[in-house]
Amino acid sequence: GDSKRPVDLLGTIPRAKYPALTAEEETISKPLSTICQAAFDAILVHVLNKSGGGVHEAKWQPLRREMCTALNSKKNARTVDIL
Repeated sequence: GDSKRPVDLLGTIPRAKYPALTAEEETISKPLSTICQAAFDAILVHVLNKSGGGVHEAKWQPLRREMCTALNSKKNARTVDIL
């Protein structure tokens, strides 16, 4: 198979779409996205460990997948439902 590093799956935030961005901001958008995703994951792990006292460690990935699906993957559909 064709393996890729996770960072290679991220795109930059284009100035063409967001004209208020500077060229420097466009250049650093991929590293910043990586940091934001890492922080998001760290917060989820922290909340999970604090709420369950560490008993959820074996179930972390399925729970993470479920939370990300609810928070990200279906974000547009949920927004429409709310509106």
